[in-house]
Amino acid sequence: MANVCPFSGELLHSGEERIVKRCSPEEHSIQAEGNPQPLTNPLEGEEAQNLNATSEDHPPSSLYCPPSDGSLSSLSAKGELLSKGLELNSMVEVNDPPIYGVIRWIGHIPECSEPIAGLEMEEERPSAYTDGTYIGVRYFQCGPNKALFVKLRNCRPDSRFYSLHGPTNQIQRCNSIAFREYASKCVEENTPPATDHEAVERLTGWKKGIQGHCNSCYLDATLFCIFACSSALDTILLRPPDKNDNDSYTDTRDLLRTEIVNPLRKNGYVCATKVMALRKILEAAGKSTGFTNEEKDPEEFLNRLFQVLRVEPLFYIRTPKKKPQGCIFYQIFMEKKQSVDVPSVQQLLEWSMVTGDLKFTEVPSCLIIQMPRNGKNFKMFNTIIPSQELDITDLLEDSESSVVSGGRSEAVSCDYR
Repeated sequence: MANVCPFSGELLHSGEERIVKRCSPEEHSIQAEGNPQPLTNPLEGEEAQNLNATSEDHPPSSLYCPPSDGSLSSLSAKGELLSKGLELNSMVEVNDPPIYGVIRWIGHIPECSEPIAGLEMEEERPSAYTDGTYIGVRYFQCGPNKALFVKLRNCRPDSRFYSLHGPTNQIQRCNSIAFREYASKCVEENTPPATDHEAVERLTGWKKGIQGHCNSCYLDATLFCIFACSSALDTILLRPPDKNDNDSYTDTRDLLRTEIVNPLRKNGYVCATKVMALRKILEAAGKSTGFTNEEKDPEEFLNRLFQVLRVEPLFYIRTPKKKPQGCIFYQIFMEKKQSVDVPSVQQLLEWSMVTGDLKFTEVPSCLIIQMPRNGKNFKMFNTIIPSQELDITDLLEDSESSVVSGGRSEAVSCDYR
């Protein structure tokens, strides 16, 4: 069995040393060491077989699972990363001709003073790679026959995607090894959301939810909230195209329905590649940019998505003596009440609408509420109690409210017309 010399890029075959010389481009040139020596002797027999343990005891191809002491354990390791623009989960190449992988672990191991990188390689090599172990010690987790350990300084940015003049192409990276084994399947049949215990079982655990990538958390969370356990907006997934729809309507609707919503409801998981496809459509649909790589507010995402799908207003609100205004969501604006540290959604909705002198014209078919916050730097309340039900009786125009006058309870209605 071949053993990997993890620190110089050599493969050891039956105790024989074979040096793979590098002839990399000038900007990534690495000086070869003279007569490099392996830190360990080749393993044979049962000990060698233990290097390639099966993956039954761990999830396949973990994105990053460091050992207890496997962090960026020195300034030299951090400096090495910064100098090359690398980080955990960076796509890299080693050797010449190059072989490609993703950095899963960085640290030190016994008998070597230099920082070491544990790579999950793009191609399996049963005779050379392990599953994230080295000399019987597990440093990270990946599929069998895919882990290679090398000196960190021998790693170069993956030349297929990397440019010295700009960042990694995130769309190409999303379709790379970092996500390939986490793909989710298309589900054509319409799938209703799961409820109660079935929903908990389907949507919790390993490889569940919507896979995040490149500042997609705001978008992933919004999609999950709207579709995972609710069918209130399923009409936008099923509306047939009409003459007023543009060419991208059908593709966008089908992508959202068959690649995101149905798989999430049926299997409890959607990979980042599918969401990136939706982000590309949103990027191309308007003048504002950043949908494929920047953090945005849910408001921006919903406005753009509903614009592309031509979604009708979900409810109407108005102030006295003004025409109703159609809305797709309600953003809570209010001054913080110093006497309340942990409000409920019910309280926030009431306070906000009363302060703004607003009323619903009728019961909303679907009410999406955005809590009071601004980006990642400001949140008015650290904790908000979710209200499982909302009572909007007093927030409807023409509704009657009960008041006490002179010791008697009387019904009072407010007419906004």
